[in-house]
Amino acid sequence: MKRLCALLSLMLFWGGCVKPGIAPQEEQLTSLEGVRIVAMEPPPLGVPPVFHTTNWPPPSPVEVLAVGPIGLIFFLVYIHDFLNELPEISEQGGEISQSFQDMLDQRGFWVPTIVLANEVQKQLTEQGFMATVAPYVKPIPGVEERTYTVFMENWLAPIRAWYNDYTPLADYVDLSSDQSLKILEVGVINYEIMSDGGLLLQVAMKLIDPSNGHVIGRARASNALNITPTKITSLGPAFSGDASSFKEAFQRTGQDMTNKCLIKLGLLNAGHE
Repeated sequence: MKRLCALLSLMLFWGGCVKPGIAPQEEQLTSLEGVRIVAMEPPPLGVPPVFHTTNWPPPSPVEVLAVGPIGLIFFLVYIHDFLNELPEISEQGGEISQSFQDMLDQRGFWVPTIVLANEVQKQLTEQGFMATVAPYVKPIPGVEERTYTVFMENWLAPIRAWYNDYTPLADYVDLSSDQSLKILEVGVINYEIMSDGGLLLQVAMKLIDPSNGHVIGRARASNALNITPTKITSLGPAFSGDASSFKEAFQRTGQDMTNKCLIKLGLLNAGHE
């Protein structure tokens, strides 16, 4: 449990170095009638190191301190070996992550951010907005290496930069004539299976005024303190068949996270689900 908590904290640090949310001003939403939802490019599904390295879990601080200098020596040896194994661990992790994705794609290409975008459309439509989902997935700016890596900073750093950036965008100039329309970009920061088989999901959204490209709101929500109990062992039952159990767990978690973000952005009333 201590090891799991330490790992969780570290992963949240990797995915959590982002700026505070921005709530739109009331007058910016007064004339809002329609929302164009854009699914952002997702990173590969993260898998726990226990799946793709035998050098896991690392010794806990308590174990290191308990044996004094000798423990420290063993810990330094562990770090040295782990760093030497990084290329191989990344390759093996990528293969396992892709195998999960292949199972998810058995009945058609399955993209987590499209699932979230469709959920956003459902909730906004129920609230009375005209909501549509763009027929494409928008690339995350700045991603140069799209492979799976142990620390995933090749993905996480650009995703954080996308969320933090509030400089005006010219991406939606073709929609700028509709003053009642806003753009809602929907992405994920954390999208990972944890060492205990739980799903960690952090959803992020940016609300954009296409008339001037300004980011007028941003919000994120995570289930880090209430991890969905999707228990997975090896390529276990959650991914059997067409991975329907995993998809259902993702849908439930995504529904809750998108709801929290939409409330923070002032697009839904608190208590609406």
